[in-house]
Amino acid sequence: MADKKEEVPKHIQEYEKNNKKAKALIDGMQRHHRGAWDSAADAHLVKDGSLDMELLEKDEVQEKFANSMADYYLDKARKLFGVKAEKDDKGKEKKPEKTIEALLLNAYAGTTRERLLQAVRENGRGFSFEGYYGKVVPKMTEGIYESLLHAASGHFKKDHVKDIVDYVAGKSRQSLKYLDTSRMTTEDAKGLLIELERDHAIHEDAHKRRIYYKKPESK
Repeated sequence: MADKKEEVPKHIQEYEKNNKKAKALIDGMQRHHRGAWDSAADAHLVKDGSLDMELLEKDEVQEKFANSMADYYLDKARKLFGVKAEKDDKGKEKKPEKTIEALLLNAYAGTTRERLLQAVRENGRGFSFEGYYGKVVPKMTEGIYESLLHAASGHFKKDHVKDIVDYVAGKSRQSLKYLDTSRMTTEDAKGLLIELERDHAIHEDAHKRRIYYKKPESK
């Protein structure tokens, strides 16, 4: 008779569910980087039916381009976070306060209107989508997924540490016997989840100076 499959602890199941949502949010944001650039290019770089990147050498075009991108991200951020735009007495949409706008843009895309303009000005005609996505976007969003992972694992407690390490060992297919789970904090264990998602592996050398590292027994 086959052994009964070990049931996955509920707190691990909850993490997997939360992590799946976090990845879906990131995937959505990645698609919107293309949309933000394309919407700005369509509005400000198309001349006689063709894309004219030389226009990005002009200060006024750079500002309009960055503003169009920011407006695109802001619209997506409002929808995601359920923030409705305020309207004036005539029913026209009001621009949000700068601090509110900055919070929405930074939380959603890891940037602000000012930082987008700086990136456009620094690159000029070289601000192609490929350049933007390959060089600028990674710096903009490097902390967003990590923040989402922290949120996804926020329910873990001290007595879940061993389950977390076992889960990471199974996912990475690595032996993590050098980790003394009795000396690990919840944050230590959650750090393994982030390391696994970021690098798709756990690096023993990165843990050798930590209090929970077990030195190999001398032969």
